[in-house]
Amino acid sequence: MFDPRLRSYKPKYFQAFELCSRRAYARRGNKVLTGIDTRLLITMDTLREILMEIDPDKAALTCCDWYYGGKRQYSCLRLANEPYSTDFSLHSRGSAADLISKHYMADELRAIIIKNRDRLPYLTRMEEGVSWLHIDVANLPEEASIDEVMMFTKTGKVRYI
Repeated sequence: MFDPRLRSYKPKYFQAFELCSRRAYARRGNKVLTGIDTRLLITMDTLREILMEIDPDKAALTCCDWYYGGKRQYSCLRLANEPYSTDFSLHSRGSAADLISKHYMADELRAIIIKNRDRLPYLTRMEEGVSWLHIDVANLPEEASIDEVMMFTKTGKVRYI
């Protein structure tokens, strides 16, 4: 079944400047959203909705906060030649986000996602062993089951849940 949101999607809970660097926003403004995978945007909004159902006062997630005076600006879309950008990074293709919460630890967020996996059909991978929530919408290898999420570490360890 085709999801019409995949053609064009404007996030409900994130502004364009919260999903890119200062440089990217200066160059493209709100059009920067065209460089971010709609599956990722839908996943981020759905996660926020799940958190609102748990506790509306604790649902906020932070991606890039440079606009508000913070230091995070490379936590979603990363342009070439920006810090942390690499040739095959999903961030460089607008297909990954690193999120933090003032109310939940990264492991708690991962557990919430796993519990609500059926509501997050586009999420394919999460990083383990880091203090932030890395989510992405990568194309998984053939051996991955349709209902599994790949959990990976910086050292290359992979498991499916």
